[in-house]
Amino acid sequence: MKKVIFLDAGHGGINPKGEYTTSPSKMFNHGEGVFHDDGIFYEGVKNREYCELIKKKLGAEGITVIPVYHPYFDTSLQDRVNIANFYHTNITSGIYISEHSNATRNHNAQGFQVWTSKGNTKSDSIGQKLIDIYEDNFILEEGPELEDDLILLEDDSDGDSDYEANFYVLNKTKMPALLLENLFFDNFEDAEILMQKWYKEKYTDVIVKWVKEII
Repeated sequence: MKKVIFLDAGHGGINPKGEYTTSPSKMFNHGEGVFHDDGIFYEGVKNREYCELIKKKLGAEGITVIPVYHPYFDTSLQDRVNIANFYHTNITSGIYISEHSNATRNHNAQGFQVWTSKGNTKSDSIGQKLIDIYEDNFILEEGPELEDDLILLEDDSDGDSDYEANFYVLNKTKMPALLLENLFFDNFEDAEILMQKWYKEKYTDVIVKWVKEII
């Protein structure tokens, strides 16, 4: 059987009461612009928007996607990993992809990062493939509404371009796992790009192209 994709939209979403369930974390008030709540950007909402589009496009390609996130609850990391590990061990093997956007204290950082667990693992090679595809689509050519190329952040200290950390979803999963920091939601320029339709479509197309190659 072909591998499946375990898809993780990081953090929470908007509940039926209209409340952001991860508040006050994983959000940023830019004070201007039109985001999820006027000038406020909700990372968990953006993660779900992107994951739903990825899931739809992968389904159209005949690729099975198993979401490990709730439509709005901030499912615990342990529960997300347990779901993926159960399916991977007992039903069908897969690859774990966790969609995020980053933030920093000074709100000045920009760019796209791929994270894997520490050490040499199968995740490194598939992460490098995604970095290469992202670079081909976003770094070597300009987006239709960008004055400059997007930024690709790389850590080449161990021979590949991904960053490594013992994040729970990377360290506890039994399958290759990657955490994608899709731009910085607390940086106004990156946040604006994340809201634009052309970037949503092109980014999710990049993910689909990458997934078709790695499985």
